[in-house]
Amino acid sequence: LLTILRRLYEAFPRLERVTTYAGPISTLKKTPEELKALHAGGLGRVYLGVETGWDTLLKKVNKGVNAQQMLEAGLRLKEAGLELWAIVMLGLAGPGEASATHVQKTVEMINAMAPRHLSAMTYMPVEGTPMYQDILAGRFTCLTPREALFAPREYLPLRECTGRISAQQIAPYPPGIPVVAPGELVEKKTVAYFEGIGYNMLEDIEV
Repeated sequence: LLTILRRLYEAFPRLERVTTYAGPISTLKKTPEELKALHAGGLGRVYLGVETGWDTLLKKVNKGVNAQQMLEAGLRLKEAGLELWAIVMLGLAGPGEASATHVQKTVEMINAMAPRHLSAMTYMPVEGTPMYQDILAGRFTCLTPREALFAPREYLPLRECTGRISAQQIAPYPPGIPVVAPGELVEKKTVAYFEGIGYNMLEDIEV
C-alpha cells in the first residue's frame, strides 16, 4: 500500500487526498507504526465497515472479529492519525427486540469509537447468500424503509453531546448555516462554539 501511495502522488502531483476501505482483521494485523507510516505516506481517510456492535450479528455476517476487536481496530486507525469514517448497517437484525439490541449495541460502540463521520446503510438481501436463504425460508424478515428510518434514538441536551454522533442537522439561526450534519461527531470545540454564540445548550439533540 505504501508503494501504491507513493506512485499515486508521483503520477498526480496535485493529488490532495487518498482514501481507502479498511477491514478490522487487516487493521489489527498491522502495528501502530505501520498504520502511522500509511498516514505519513499520504493516506488520509479510512472507511471501516463496522456494521454492528453486537457480537451475535458480527458472527452471523462473518466479520471475523468480535465487538471489542472491531472497536480496537477503529481506535487504532484514529491513533495513527487517520480520519475514520465508520459504516453501520440498519436492519441487519430484522425487526423487533433483536433490532433494538442491534441498535443499542451499535450506538455504544460508535460512541466509544467516536469516528469523524458515521454512515448508516440499510441491509439489502443478496441472492445466493445465507441470509437470503433465511428470508426465503421465513427465518428472517427485512425491515421496511419506515422501520429503518425510525430506528431507536436518544435525546440529550446539546451541552451533553460531546463525543456523540448527531442524528440531526444543527443550524443556529441566524445565519441558518448548518454546523453539524447527521452522522457527524459532535466535538468539544463544536459544543464550545454553540455556547460561545449563546445557543440554547439545553435544546434536546437526537444522537
